[in-house]
Formats: sequence, structure tokens, C-alpha cells
Amino acid sequence: MSGPDGASLRLWPLLRVRDLEASIDFWTGRLGFALAGADGEPGARRWCRLERGGASVMLQQGSDAADPARSRPPMEGSAGEEAARRGAEGGAEPKRTELYFVCDDVDRVHAELTKRGLRLPEPFVAEYGMKQLRIPEPDGHGVWFESPYP
Repeated sequence: MSGPDGASLRLWPLLRVRDLEASIDFWTGRLGFALAGADGEPGARRWCRLERGGASVMLQQGSDAADPARSRPPMEGSAGEEAARRGAEGGAEPKRTELYFVCDDVDRVHAELTKRGLRLPEPFVAEYGMKQLRIPEPDGHGVWFESPYP
């Protein structure tokens, strides 16, 4: 995909996780992603990038608030500043991300992931015409695989 200037664009969403090593095991062992990069050795990593079929997702250990050395104040007037203010007032809710991986055949993905040991419901057709499969992810993020339904 290219931007307006012809430059290549890729989206690598970042998910915060409670236990990075357990999440890496889940994403690689159960979902079939490959570890494409990390900031250290197992047990000392705080970040990684995973890939599957041209899609990438990044995982980061915990929250920056728990590690002052990695924490940066939000920019003045930004949505991050507003969220930090609400959090200080006790009004912030936990963040959960929904990821949709569009694939050629969600039934094939279902069969593969079932063979990898996941106990999953059958894919279903959403009201907007995509056949979908939701994967229970250890940190509560929504991980979906979907394909167009005839």
C-alpha cells in the first residue's frame, strides 16, 4: 500500500500485555505468527514484533506508567494528555484493542488454529457480510480472523 506521495505504508498496531513471554508463546504457538524482532533475550524483553502473512502486530510488556524510565508525559493538548487527566481523576477505563485480520478463507484458519490446540466456536457470518472467527486472547484484546462471505 502506498501513501499519497507513493511511499510505502504499513500498520503495526501495538498491544500492551501483562506477560510478554506468555503472549509471544500464544501468538507464535497458537496463532502461527513468527517472531520478527525483539528488544532483548527471552526473559528480558519488553517489546516484540510478530508477523504472519504480511500482517504485523507489536506487543509491549505492561504499561509505561509502571516504568518511569520509559515513561514520557503526553504532549500538551493531545488526546493522551486528556486520557492522563481522566486517569488521574479515576475516570479512565482499561483499553482494549480489536484487531481484524482479513484472510482468504476463515474456515481454513479455524481448522489450522484448532489443530494448534485452540478450542474455538465455528466461524459465523456478521450482518455486514464477513465470515468471522473471534480468538480469545490472554490479555482480553479482540483478535478476529475474517473473510468475505459469498
